[in-house]
Amino acid sequence: MYSTHPPAPHDHTLVLLSGGLDSAVTLALARQNTCSKLFTISFNYKQRHSKELLLADELSIHYETIHMELPMPELDFFTGLKATEEVTPGTRFPRGFENLPGVDRPDIPLLPRTWKPGRNIMFFAFAGAYAWWEGINLLACGVHQEDQPGYPDCSELFLRDMEMTLQSGLSYTINIWAPLLNMNKAEIVTLGSKLGVPFKLTWSCYAGEDKPCRKCDACIRRERAFATAGIKDPVK
Repeated sequence: MYSTHPPAPHDHTLVLLSGGLDSAVTLALARQNTCSKLFTISFNYKQRHSKELLLADELSIHYETIHMELPMPELDFFTGLKATEEVTPGTRFPRGFENLPGVDRPDIPLLPRTWKPGRNIMFFAFAGAYAWWEGINLLACGVHQEDQPGYPDCSELFLRDMEMTLQSGLSYTINIWAPLLNMNKAEIVTLGSKLGVPFKLTWSCYAGEDKPCRKCDACIRRERAFATAGIKDPVK
């Protein structure tokens, strides 16, 4: 059954690893909870930069995991957000294509421009298939409290339904563990610090430069979280 609480120790665990702060903390928790083999999987979907993928590889080495980087189709066309388009803080768009009738109605939910419809569904589908192949029964992900309002595929409902779909579609006992689901970003930073997570091997910025831009939503959330936790961010 889907859970936010630590499950019984598992022989094998698969962590969905982006190279970001949240999945790194999840990886540290999974390392503590895995008796034998720890697996990680990252997805190359032609994102705006490859920095997170490079750091995911370094994190997998640090935590001694069996790591796979899976190439996937480019997903930008789902949102219309091109790789060259700027992402500014707070930019949102209607749920659905922008040229559909009624998009100016206030009752249509708004979503962040950075949300990609179907992305997490595809991630879990591929991760589940890989888990089946390797005999892994536990998938761990870094979804957390601050993701949920704007990202429907980061909600508790989504995770419960996704777990049921994987179990029925694979005819296999597989569970999803989201240990950070009820935590905010500052709490995650505090936990990561206690676990000794190498924050210098994580990246949050939408840009892939040498230093974070400190202007995009991800940078703002990260900076606020470290400040609230009273911990110095080594990536600055």
